[in-house]
Amino acid sequence: MAAGMTRREAIPAIAALFALPIIGCGDGTQDGGIDGGVGPDTGPTPDVFIPPTDFSVEAGVANLSCTFLADIDTYADGILGSCPQDGAGESSEVFSLNPQATERPIPVDVLRSFGDLGTRTISHLTVLPDGMAVVVSDDWGGGESGLYHFPLDGSEEPTFIPFPPGHTFAGGPIVAQNKLFIPTANFEDSFYNPGTVLVYGIHPNGTLGTLNVRFLTTTALNPTGTAKLDDDHILVLNSGDFGANPSASLDIINIWTEVVERSIPLGNLTAQVGGELTVTADGRVIIGTAAFDSSAPHAGQVLVVDIENSEITTLQTEGAFFHSSIKADENLFYVTDFNTGQVFVFNLHDLAFLQSVQVTTEGSAGPSELTASGLLQAIPNGLVLVSPS
Repeated sequence: MAAGMTRREAIPAIAALFALPIIGCGDGTQDGGIDGGVGPDTGPTPDVFIPPTDFSVEAGVANLSCTFLADIDTYADGILGSCPQDGAGESSEVFSLNPQATERPIPVDVLRSFGDLGTRTISHLTVLPDGMAVVVSDDWGGGESGLYHFPLDGSEEPTFIPFPPGHTFAGGPIVAQNKLFIPTANFEDSFYNPGTVLVYGIHPNGTLGTLNVRFLTTTALNPTGTAKLDDDHILVLNSGDFGANPSASLDIINIWTEVVERSIPLGNLTAQVGGELTVTADGRVIIGTAAFDSSAPHAGQVLVVDIENSEITTLQTEGAFFHSSIKADENLFYVTDFNTGQVFVFNLHDLAFLQSVQVTTEGSAGPSELTASGLLQAIPNGLVLVSPS
């Protein structure tokens, strides 16, 4: 592939290279020949994606003991999810399930029960090497922010590891090259301190190096979402401060040097109460927005960012204003809206809006995860499956 050429540009170039005519064969009478040769062999015609015309929702795929699911992710044994408690006396839990199971509802295995944590809550989680996991925890009562570190097999009790002082309100953790990166918004006394990304080393046995925790400062306030860009870089979405004109940015962080290598300004993005993003197979980044109500500036916008040239395309999800999840496969991307209970489906190739799918009449549609069967979508007290029909 030529330097600077995108994958999309390279495909027709390579196809043309192998479509050269064969010259000097035949008797000069064959149709389509060049200088008496046979017609060029252009090879097989590439498949053209035909978008589905409708989507179905399978209810009752799995039942959950919690009202609201905080995070859901794929790991070696299936799907891993975190459920914060919803009221006094309830237990915060981490569970797993097999998304390919044919039984309905799919059995849910509670891997870890944290009991009643009071004002403390659990949220984003990720899996570490050697069967270990971490789940982020903030204390709305003013206590320390940090993470619970525990083995998935239940052989040991969770260990709470507080963040260094001043680092609070964490976004989604991400593992890259034996390092754990955790963005922290550092919200205090109604305003944001400069945003940071904590960096922990991960030992081969899955334990964290807590004696040498580094951090880097983000280019804008309120880092929220993270994603893996490639083997050398992660992305951090900085959602900006509250207000009519929040200034947001997308930081490209070098995994090895732990510095912001480049930043793409996103302008006025309303994502202060959550920042969802995903990276497509061709290297674009899709970013959702999250606001308190539909009247907020830029509410319901979806940004599609071309990392190579920093171009931004803005789409709209009508009536939506709190995107709780964004997922993309090779042809489609799905944007879930928490408040309206809908999943908005777009064609990834031309960015055309295809359909909004109502997954719950109660609203409160939470995180989702793509599986071989479709989009596994969280709704109050359970999971449903959204798939082309």
